[in-house]
Amino acid sequence: MATLEERITRLEAIEDIRQLKARYCAYGDRLIPLDDLHTIFTPDAVWDSGVSRHDGRDAIVAYFHKQVPNMLFSAHLLANPIIEVQGATARAQWWSLTPATRLRDGKQQAYWMLGAYDDRLVQQGGRWLFQTVNFRISFVAPHASGWAEV
Repeated sequence: MATLEERITRLEAIEDIRQLKARYCAYGDRLIPLDDLHTIFTPDAVWDSGVSRHDGRDAIVAYFHKQVPNMLFSAHLLANPIIEVQGATARAQWWSLTPATRLRDGKQQAYWMLGAYDDRLVQQGGRWLFQTVNFRISFVAPHASGWAEV
C-alpha cells in the first residue's frame, strides 16, 4: 500500500496535469496569448492529429501561431479524464467536445467537433510537460445557423 506521502504526490501530479491541459486548451481558445506556449512542451515534443503532425516544440508553436488566429471562437470542453502517473511520466486521456467558428476561404464556418486526446507527459524540473499530444477526431458536424452574435 502506498504511503500517505506517495498518495499525495500522485494526487498533486494529477491536478498539475489537469491544469496543464486546461492551459493548453486556453491557448487554443484564445483565452491567453500564445506568448509562452513553448513552456508546456518538451523540446522534442510531438503533436499529431492524424491529419497533421508536428515534431519538436518549435514546430508545434509555429503550427499554433498559424492556426489559432483562424479560430474566431472555440471552447474546448474536456471530459472523462483518465490520468495514470508512473513516477515522472504520465498518460492522460480526455474526450474533447468543441463548438467553434473558424475562418476558411474568407467565410465563417460554425461547427461541432468531437475527438479524443491521448497525451504522454514527463515531469522535468518539477513541472509536467507534454511529450506527445495525440488527437483523433471522431466527427466534425456543421452548425448551419452559426452561433449567436455577442
